[in-house]
Amino acid sequence: MPLLKKAKKVSVLTFRGEKDIPAHLSLKEVDRHLQMHGVRAEMEDGTVDGRAIGDALREYVSRHKTDMLVMGAFGHSRLREFILGGASRAIMTKPPLPVFMSH
Repeated sequence: MPLLKKAKKVSVLTFRGEKDIPAHLSLKEVDRHLQMHGVRAEMEDGTVDGRAIGDALREYVSRHKTDMLVMGAFGHSRLREFILGGASRAIMTKPPLPVFMSH
């Protein structure tokens, strides 16, 4: 939270179409939580459009001239990660910019 409070601009992005996201995890809830801590953020809802999630993230941060990527890191079974990859693995393998991960 301290990093977000000091940022000039905060964008919260969720990608649709990569995996099912439970309805209770809405951008509205994230926005309300950040506002409670004094962080104003732009909420964005993107789609992967058939791309790998890592490629979609890299394209987004490049297009928006992002200075830092803050993301959650989630592990999956080795077999699933080998077959499907995953956002955490894709970004850790080839980070396009400084990344702050939380698990």
